[in-house]
Amino acid sequence: MLELRVTPVGVVPSVPDDAQVWRDWSGVPRAYGYSSNGHYWIRLPEVAAYRFTPAGGVVEAIPTGAPADEVEDAYRRHVLPFVLQALGSELLHASGVVGRSGALAFCGGSSAGKSTLAHRLAGRGHEPLADDALMFEPTEAGVDAIRIPFTARVEGHATSVDASGSERFPLAAVFVLERAGEVDPARPEVIALPHSAAFPLLLYHGHCFSFRDERRTRLMTDRYLKLAARVPAFRLRYRPDIDRLVSEATEIPLVV
Repeated sequence: MLELRVTPVGVVPSVPDDAQVWRDWSGVPRAYGYSSNGHYWIRLPEVAAYRFTPAGGVVEAIPTGAPADEVEDAYRRHVLPFVLQALGSELLHASGVVGRSGALAFCGGSSAGKSTLAHRLAGRGHEPLADDALMFEPTEAGVDAIRIPFTARVEGHATSVDASGSERFPLAAVFVLERAGEVDPARPEVIALPHSAAFPLLLYHGHCFSFRDERRTRLMTDRYLKLAARVPAFRLRYRPDIDRLVSEATEIPLVV
């Protein structure tokens, strides 16, 4: 896995006009991605600027006001998924656990409940796999989920998981979480998605450093097509009551 090195002083190039901009759900810019002089840059203005090369290996962080622990935390939670994607891997904006049937991924927007659901399932015996970023790779037989380092912050608790990137699990299913006030709280809806519907939905939840490299974009698209074709995908609609959803979550492995 990549090594993070914090460099106290360094020259950070200005954000160009054509930079990739990542915004929060209210539309406020939170991070920028761009290339300059043979380096890739991911800049979190209030935290640090992170640079790396296509060769990978090391990610350098130049703090812009944040202490070292916040720089490392932001790297794990926000930067690493885009670095890995830029270097050739694919990552879903998803949390996940591993059960007897394989890996289960939970996609969704901000506050959809994916991290909380994965955290609660881990408390019921499932193995933690990912939080907010799940790496996957198509294989000849199907699709593997790959554990990468992550720090989950759920319900006031922080849990850090170290990983080398070598642990693989067959991806058994992907669930797209959707809050729906009209759903019976005692009966969450689990709706199987056809491949044609799953593909654009999964691609929407994919991490991407930049769409400017046409070859890389084609490769990413091909992998998401394989994900949609090989792994069952479901829309999981539930009343906004995560406690009730978790109490019914034991049915999820049965769906798989």
